[in-house]
Amino acid sequence: MNLKDYTLTDFIAKATDTSSLPGGGSICALNGALAASLGIMVLGLSRKKIQAPEKVEKLRALSDELRENIEADGRSFEGVLEGLKMPKETPEEAALRSRAIQEGYQRAMEVPHSTVLGSLEVLKILASVAKDMDPYAYSDLRIARDLAMTAIHGALYTMDLNLPHLSNEEKKEHYRRLMEEEEEMARAHAIAIEQTLQLLEG
Repeated sequence: MNLKDYTLTDFIAKATDTSSLPGGGSICALNGALAASLGIMVLGLSRKKIQAPEKVEKLRALSDELRENIEADGRSFEGVLEGLKMPKETPEEAALRSRAIQEGYQRAMEVPHSTVLGSLEVLKILASVAKDMDPYAYSDLRIARDLAMTAIHGALYTMDLNLPHLSNEEKKEHYRRLMEEEEEMARAHAIAIEQTLQLLEG
């Protein structure tokens, strides 16, 4: 059974076991999906001021994508584990094993990075509509922002953990630069949302 298909009660219970399914990365993806869904709700509460069906549809697509990452992240490390089990008695076996492990770590970077990118898109949309929010939606907008930030920070923690295991220095530096840039962008959007709401609140 896929993690995204668990009931809420069963998912919370499953998070207590030691299988790491779901692990922290899956929880991050869930936070990102919830941020997008809550974003749709706050747009709905502000529909008299905001007519943005394209943003609602974008948030809906992001919620779906991030929900898929709940399962994908839970499986993203399997390639590494399978590679570690491979034989290494001969130079050929050792080379195949090393390649499999590196491909596994690449996948273990790609999935959380996808969570970062999706959650960053959620933040961008929230920041773009903050000025037109209905006062009833201010608290929910802040919660959606914080959920997206939790998803981003957590996924970056996962990437930071796996980054040293990449043997390709060029890829390693590429990811390091992206991680720094994307964290900075996320922080800027989060601050912009708060500044906008504080101005509206007087």
